[in-house]
Amino acid sequence: MRSGRGQARDAVEGASGKVPGQGQKILVVDDEKLIQRMTRFILERSQYEVHVAGDGKEALRLARELRPDLILLDIQLPHMDGFDVLSTLRQGAEMRRIPVVLMSSLADAGDRTHGLQLGASEYLTKPIENEQDFTISIQHLLKQFRMQRTIDLQNRVIHELYRFDDKLNAI
Repeated sequence: MRSGRGQARDAVEGASGKVPGQGQKILVVDDEKLIQRMTRFILERSQYEVHVAGDGKEALRLARELRPDLILLDIQLPHMDGFDVLSTLRQGAEMRRIPVVLMSSLADAGDRTHGLQLGASEYLTKPIENEQDFTISIQHLLKQFRMQRTIDLQNRVIHELYRFDDKLNAI
């Protein structure tokens, strides 16, 4: 029988034995340095490539520049709050599908509902109390994002095949 840690590692690594975070970019947006460092530490231990922004404007700039696979977004930020950042991200076609996890020290049901209505994928309270649950949640969101990208690509290929077939039939 494997220990709890061994079982947790197996759940995170999956059947392939590869750590799921390898090569995946996560943008952490928080103005609190301690939260930035703690979140970076947890994510880098799972092999994620972590980038950090300290305010809303920097978050938008880095999101456009890096095209992260996931964004962890604090609500209370200088210059532009997390809701405004999320709303702006959801307006752009190229970043509309990136999973955004709102994180707040306030467990406010109204904030959670508002964030989910704006298109957040999840709402978590901070500080992170259970590293394993946090990491597994991130892994699942990234898996859903990858699957959606694959479906989108397949749909584009099918669309192009139909267009090509129509052109051939017109000849």
